Amino acid sequence: MRKRHGGPAFNDCPTILIDETMIPIPLGERTACTVTSKAAKLVRCEQCGRHYAYLAIREGHGEGMNLLWLRGKAAKSEAQTEAEAEAREKLLAAIDPVPCPGCGWFQSNMIGAARSLYLSWLSRVGVLMLGFGLALVFFFLLGFKAFPDSEGWTLALRLDLGAVVLGALLIVVRYGMARRFQPNQLPEATRISLGNAQAMIVEDPKIISAFSTRGSEA
Repeated sequence: MRKRHGGPAFNDCPTILIDETMIPIPLGERTACTVTSKAAKLVRCEQCGRHYAYLAIREGHGEGMNLLWLRGKAAKSEAQTEAEAEAREKLLAAIDPVPCPGCGWFQSNMIGAARSLYLSWLSRVGVLMLGFGLALVFFFLLGFKAFPDSEGWTLALRLDLGAVVLGALLIVVRYGMARRFQPNQLPEATRISLGNAQAMIVEDPKIISAFSTRGSEA
């Protein structure tokens, strides 16, 4: 039986470790810009036929890339241009729930916006309770597991779960109430007062024509 000679054994070969760690190389920075724009919106009331105008306000956001830190002014200009364009688009589509100052009527295309604002604070409270409660559940479960006979941990866990359930209930209840909300069922005096606080009657035909030509009629 022959023995094989020559060449090192496989186990004698050195082990080579290759470090493939990637080192990020910065190529610049992003410049952000926020613009707040306003535009008057003209509305023809479905109920009384009068025209009225209100001021819509929208924000636009934009970004620009300052590549290799060589185009700072250009990046700022790009960010501002993008923000202004976004604000213009939002204003063109803007429909705010502003009732007629003359008769207090909310227009049909305003009902959705009115419902989204109705009792919105309930949703915010519910989301805070739900999020904060869920974040604490894990902490209280650990305490309850470490001290299963502790009445304090048991009570804290029950209170926290109660806050989670209450937060979810507030969100659901507010959603149901908002869906059934009819803004035109509010007292007429209340609606007229809201309209006068946010809008004004427009009677000049030239102003109405200018709005229509500019495309700002809602």
